[in-house]
Amino acid sequence: MTFQAWSYRPRGGFYNALDERARITLAFLGIAACLVTWNAAVLGFLLASGVAIVLASRVRFAEMRRFVLFALFLVTMLVLLTTWTYDGDAEERARHALNQSLRMLGLVAFSSILPFTLDPARYGLALRRMGLPDKLAFAVELAFRFVPSFAERFERTLEAQKARGLELSPKRAGPLTRLRRLVPLIVPVLMDAILAGEDMADALDLRGFGNRPRTWCGTTRWGAGEWAAVIAGSALVALAIGLR
Repeated sequence: MTFQAWSYRPRGGFYNALDERARITLAFLGIAACLVTWNAAVLGFLLASGVAIVLASRVRFAEMRRFVLFALFLVTMLVLLTTWTYDGDAEERARHALNQSLRMLGLVAFSSILPFTLDPARYGLALRRMGLPDKLAFAVELAFRFVPSFAERFERTLEAQKARGLELSPKRAGPLTRLRRLVPLIVPVLMDAILAGEDMADALDLRGFGNRPRTWCGTTRWGAGEWAAVIAGSALVALAIGLR
């Protein structure tokens, strides 16, 4: 059994050469465009744009497979639930289901690419250079670092429990039995995460974090490519507002 979070690694290509601020801005503009319109044609174009960005990022499907499958399952369940409770005839329900599916898939396409292409250690730098306060920028960076670190703790605890004779998938065991066998992992993983959080908070207090503006290590750049990305994202928002 392997518990994997997103896997960041340096990649080539035009999209990955953009500054982190431009990629974050482009993602948020794409998300905003999906949220302001219910036009099926516009939503389809936004979904195609999001998929194009994913392809340009050079992230392989094998790396995103689990995330994509989970997102598709979640979108399917939400669309079925809202369609079942939607007040209207069959044609209106079908139209609503189509629009909602396109909207949610567009949101997934624009938002899912960031964790795979942005270095977790540069979220704080990028957000601080975008104008966010030090505390908020660092909190976001820690949040994105938490998932890979949590996965590492889970793997370490799982291997330790296996060495002690834990068998997660015994033969002829049902889903409830396998779920119960995960209970020995929950307490140590949560305690490890809590202790790590306390250590981080103590380290920040000892260094006087938040008492005065801090400096951030790292360089950023902003050129023609970054402007083109922001203009393209703004055009998507303008299109969505104009044809909503």
